[in-house]
Amino acid sequence: MTAAAAEKTGKNTFRFLQISKKEMAAISGSRLSEAEIERAFARHDADGDGHLDLKEMEAMIRASKKEEEQKKKKKKAGKKKKEED
Repeated sequence: MTAAAAEKTGKNTFRFLQISKKEMAAISGSRLSEAEIERAFARHDADGDGHLDLKEMEAMIRASKKEEEQKKKKKKAGKKKKEED
């Protein structure tokens, strides 16, 4: 992570400031494709500066958690329907 991405706030604690597409790719490894990173920035880089600041990153995390919950509900509903058939 670059100095622009984290700021030391304590003994071994860093506070997240902002992250670029290149940094997100490095952090995620192969878990996120380039297209997924592009979509994340398109959806959450509210000020269009090419970085996700703390507020934008928080919004992205909340949206991601909500999407995961919806996927789990769909999967659970699908299993229930299968059992009924």
